[in-house]
Amino acid sequence: MAEEYGLAFPVVEGNGEVLAAYRVPGVPFFYGVGEEGVILSAGFASTQEQMEALVRGGK
Repeated sequence: MAEEYGLAFPVVEGNGEVLAAYRVPGVPFFYGVGEEGVILSAGFASTQEQMEALVRGGK
């Protein structure tokens, strides 16, 4: 998906262990993580516009 949308930031795809560790409520769910490792935004996104809003810190 990252390549399809030309995302210019790191993307982590998780398995069941990763999903459980981050308490992901479902997919496609995204976390925006800042340089300090702090979660800046989180939410479901199934369109490019929704992903861009999460990157900007919106819901």
